[in-house]
Amino acid sequence: MVYLREKEEDLFKEQLAAGDTINEVMKIVISRGATMSDPPSARIFIEGTEVLQDLDVPRACALLMWLI
Repeated sequence: MVYLREKEEDLFKEQLAAGDTINEVMKIVISRGATMSDPPSARIFIEGTEVLQDLDVPRACALLMWLI
């Protein structure tokens, strides 16, 4: 993303709670844990469908490249 000079908001979306992600074409949705000690959890959405869930953020990035 940085190398191609694109905005991070085009690929990543951060949520505090479960929300509407139906309109997203391709996103990595990151949800924070209830406390600071809980690691963030990532989900991958492609064309409004949740493809993968319960991932750590680096693995979600790598798996999205594989899905593309």
